[in-house]
Amino acid sequence: MKQVFMNQRHVYTIITTLLLSVFFIVGTVNAGDAASVTPEFKGKMAKSYEDSEEWWAPEVRPKKDAPNVIIFLLDDVGFGQVGSFGG
Repeated sequence: MKQVFMNQRHVYTIITTLLLSVFFIVGTVNAGDAASVTPEFKGKMAKSYEDSEEWWAPEVRPKKDAPNVIIFLLDDVGFGQVGSFGG
């Protein structure tokens, strides 16, 4: 009997793992560009509320040409995916 080193299932697993790794790395790099930068606090913190001044950081928005991508990863859901309360 001939022993096969990799069968079709192993190949699919490797390809899926590589693709998910690439998506994770690209998503982390793109999110890190804007989200990891914390702006300097420009408000005023005083001993009393009346003397303090609030300040909110500007909202971080994606670029106009950024794609809308949502990745749903379902793992070992069994029959739970059928109904809204676990099938």
